[in-house]
Amino acid sequence: MNCLRFYPPPHLIDLYRYLIANNKIEDIRNYNENNLHVQTDIVLQLIKQGADGWEQFVPAEVADMIKARCLFGYPCRVDTPQQIGDAKESAATE
Repeated sequence: MNCLRFYPPPHLIDLYRYLIANNKIEDIRNYNENNLHVQTDIVLQLIKQGADGWEQFVPAEVADMIKARCLFGYPCRVDTPQQIGDAKESAATE
């Protein structure tokens, strides 16, 4: 399948031609066929739930960024001022 062999529904043909003519759609080359089974909706659901294992479906750098920036609904721990104060006191007494 490629852009020139794809035939959209009749009501979208003009839009599709416009997108092709203006270089808004292009073929994906040099892709990894092992990734074709990945269903993004399922991965997104796993991320939002904080479930284990979603990291295997994305590059390691992407997983690290999602976790660090709490992206896509990834559950992040937000410390309250009390927790921050407790952590400082604990570190000072050690």
